[in-house]
Amino acid sequence: TYYFQVVSRDAAGNTSVDDNHGQLYTFHTLRPLSPPWSDNMNSGATNWTTYSGDQSQSQWTLGVPENGQETSAHSPPAAWGSNLKGDTIDYTETFLISPAIGLTGGNVATLRFWHSYDFTQTSDLDILEYGQVLLVTPDATTPVTLATYSDDATTGWVEETNIDLTPYVGQ
Repeated sequence: TYYFQVVSRDAAGNTSVDDNHGQLYTFHTLRPLSPPWSDNMNSGATNWTTYSGDQSQSQWTLGVPENGQETSAHSPPAAWGSNLKGDTIDYTETFLISPAIGLTGGNVATLRFWHSYDFTQTSDLDILEYGQVLLVTPDATTPVTLATYSDDATTGWVEETNIDLTPYVGQ
């Protein structure tokens, strides 16, 4: 449980505090999951969160892929995808956020997952085509880029096994 108040200051230096009439505002977060953790994507979007930019024409969705790249999930029936139906999209900025995982109780940690993607340029109007795996630590102000995928496509589902999380053990 987090307790907070809102403090605002205008350009003239006047400060205003809103502490919910002395009761402070609160919000709750879930406790981090303990490793080893896995999700076969078939029990719903439990503890997963999605976020998309204001102009994004797609968002991460849990469902059955039918997009020309894939016609089924790696572990059917469901997979997360940012374009499960293969729609024509001009702009997408979307994030799939896993549940928090506390990397404690060990000295080695590895992230493994199956993915299928197509970031090949389809026209001269394609400026950026890429995806990233980001890590957010409790004390970081900006995410750490763990992997970037761009300018190519997978042939079917490919297992990613090379993301070393050992430097983040204890977080």
